[in-house]
Amino acid sequence: MTGSNHAERVHVGLEDRFLLHALVLVLLALLVAAGFASAGIWVALRTGSGEAVQSQFPIFFFAILISSMNMPRNLIEVDWFRDVATFNPVSYMIEGLRSLVIEGWNAEALLLGFGFSIVFVLIAMTLSAFALRKRLVRT
Repeated sequence: MTGSNHAERVHVGLEDRFLLHALVLVLLALLVAAGFASAGIWVALRTGSGEAVQSQFPIFFFAILISSMNMPRNLIEVDWFRDVATFNPVSYMIEGLRSLVIEGWNAEALLLGFGFSIVFVLIAMTLSAFALRKRLVRT
């Protein structure tokens, strides 16, 4: 085996790992976005108002702001902020994304990120389906 063949196989292996990381990162990001979008759909169907959907931005922004978005939870020194970030499901979604970029394959962070994202999508889509059913009955 020549050195160039070995280097080429290592290079291709790194490319494959990078592509897999990127794919999982994109899938998790899309799942998080789908969760927030499906919550917006629920508000739209429930209220029938575009203004109501737009007024949800401060709530979502606040949920993101009090998560571990800016700093990992173990580095947050203020106790109440760390506690709120720990109970905030958005923290786990963000930490799943962050783990791929910083650590690589952290199974716990990825499972929690995907788990909370899937649960969020399922809840919001279920609520949206019920709101759609009520809206269709009214018309």
